[in-house]
Amino acid sequence: MKSYKKQIDMGLSIEGGRLINERPDGMTGIQLAAKMKRARKRSDKVDMIAEGNEMARMRRDMRDMFKK
Repeated sequence: MKSYKKQIDMGLSIEGGRLINERPDGMTGIQLAAKMKRARKRSDKVDMIAEGNEMARMRRDMRDMFKK
């Protein structure tokens, strides 16, 4: 039996007599804004941790430099 695929609408197709939904999930503006806010908050946290690590490295290097 030959399988065929027929496109009927944006993101919808018929394959073997079954309707296949390949459309992306919809997202409201509020959902998108909340997602962007979470991404920014996470980015800020990552930046703070990286900055803290860099400060710790600098302090360690200075302490090692004065020990000798």
